[in-house]
Amino acid sequence: MLVPGEALAEEIVEVLDAGGNKVTGATLTAVATMPTMNHGTSEVLVTPNADGTYTLQPLYFFMAGFWQTAIHAVSGTQEDSTNFDFCVAG
Repeated sequence: MLVPGEALAEEIVEVLDAGGNKVTGATLTAVATMPTMNHGTSEVLVTPNADGTYTLQPLYFFMAGFWQTAIHAVSGTQEDSTNFDFCVAG
């Protein structure tokens, strides 16, 4: 459970192609926001990992409510975006 004011050290994500294979070497950007309050967190750094996953950090959810992490991935001429929606209990 996420608790307001406690740092969530990281999120680990993987990018898959249409065939379900991991995409390595992609460029990802991530933005964590609280859409209902119209604000976000500090800059999120994305680090590629040797196993084909990507680590997003630091993530700091400082208040209870609805949060969203928006991720945009680019690999060669392909790109895609997704949002992870979740609630921080209060």
